[in-house]
Formats: sequence, C-alpha cells, structure tokens
Amino acid sequence: MSLQFYLYPVPNKQNENAVRVSINIKGARLITTIGYSIKPEAWLEGAQAKKRYINSKGVPARIINDRISKIKLHFNEYELQ
Repeated sequence: MSLQFYLYPVPNKQNENAVRVSINIKGARLITTIGYSIKPEAWLEGAQAKKRYINSKGVPARIINDRISKIKLHFNEYELQ
C-alpha cells in the first residue's frame, strides 16, 4: 500500500491548489482531495503545509497538517490489520 500527497496542478480562484491524496491498495488506486486548498509556496514536499500558514478560508496549517496525519495513521493501521 502506498500513500502520496500532492497539490492538484490547477489553482482555484484564490490561486490555491487542492491537496490531493493517491491511495494504492493491492493495485486499486483511489485519488481524492482531503478537503483543503493551499498556495503552492506554502506546500512542503514532506506532505504538509508550512507552519503559520492560513488559507483563504481561514483554515490554519495546523488543521490541514492534522488531517494529513490522520489519513496517514488510518491507512497505517489498516495495513497492519
């Protein structure tokens, strides 16, 4: 199983890109957004938003990074079962 977080290449009206996740389980792939968008300059390649960043809807990086961590944790637990 593999997880990959990345920014969708097409920005929205606020010049933010949706954070997407690609989940590959036993050859089946699911690609979806995590529900948040950020500016490309605030995205760190380690799959998280820069600290002290707030997107156009007022969501801080802490909440975005927490969602990413919860997704990673969920699929790590799934893989162990």
